[in-house]
Amino acid sequence: MDENVTPPTPAPEPAPASASAPLPPPPPLRAAPPRYQQPAYAPPAPRGGRGWKVFALILCVLLVFVLVFNPLGMLSDLVGGGGGGMMTGHASGPQLQEHWIEDNGSANRIVIVPVEGVITSSSMGRGGPTMVDIIQEQLRHAADDKRVKAVVLKVNSPGGEVLASDDIYNLIVKFQRDTRKPVVASMGSLAASGGYYVSAPCQWIVANELTITGSIGVIMHGYNFRGLMDKVGVRPEVFKSGKFKDMLSPDKREED
Repeated sequence: MDENVTPPTPAPEPAPASASAPLPPPPPLRAAPPRYQQPAYAPPAPRGGRGWKVFALILCVLLVFVLVFNPLGMLSDLVGGGGGGMMTGHASGPQLQEHWIEDNGSANRIVIVPVEGVITSSSMGRGGPTMVDIIQEQLRHAADDKRVKAVVLKVNSPGGEVLASDDIYNLIVKFQRDTRKPVVASMGSLAASGGYYVSAPCQWIVANELTITGSIGVIMHGYNFRGLMDKVGVRPEVFKSGKFKDMLSPDKREED
């Protein structure tokens, strides 16, 4: 056996793949997002401001014009329609507006006072004047106006409350006595009961052939079943302080 033979060199062990493979490059660094900065506030450019000044000036001129010329009736014509005059009336009374039915250029006038519908003392609207208040105010202006020579009471009413009718009656009597101006009643299609009553004190009464009028008085209606009670033997016991205290009692005899 040859002693000079060199023994074979052992092959080196292969390095692990992970040790020999190059490392992948690191991911690129992302830059931080920029910080939000609020844009600087730029105030709007100032406006001229002349438009509203011109509008306010025009409005003031119109207001002065209305206040100055309203006593001539211009505002009442705009509100109430054509053929009008100026609005009249006390501050606490009904506000009236004069309308011309016909103007012949004469200095003399005749006032027409309407009495239409049911005669009542109730307010016309919430807290408004009554029919009696309106007629009283109309007669007052007719008395104060020297151009008024007469009043026409235009009646078209079936009647109504006794007290309201009597108030209008007394207003007409007082007007004619104090002013010496005549009142003429002009009856329409209906002037019954209270409608006739308010026409009675007038100097003249004019009616159409087809006018329904008359029937002055008071009516009260009720039912009486005393005859039926007598048949079944039922009799009421009534104690009263006056003769007419139970005048509308349904069990009253006619002779009681």
